[in-house]
Amino acid sequence: MSSPAYQLEIELSAAKQDRLSDGWCSKAQDYLSHYRASKPQNFTIEDFRDYAEPLGLDEPANGSAYGKVMQTASKRKQIEMVGFSQATRAAAHSRPLRVWRAA
Repeated sequence: MSSPAYQLEIELSAAKQDRLSDGWCSKAQDYLSHYRASKPQNFTIEDFRDYAEPLGLDEPANGSAYGKVMQTASKRKQIEMVGFSQATRAAAHSRPLRVWRAA
């Protein structure tokens, strides 16, 4: 479970990205639906970003906006967390990442 401060950051980042790129969260959910349908194995948010951004999903001003996308999909029982991995993006500073799979 995320801390209240980080949860607020996720919410604010997602709201800002929706303002910057009209309907970004909804578009990201659509990309995630296509991704999980074609992804039989486990994945991290980095894997999803590597899939969606080259296909046209705008890179968010703050990567925390992706947290809202994953939380929404998890609450809808579309994905489930199965573990943790270590981030490989330099900007992520090797922090722990959730590992997901299609539910």
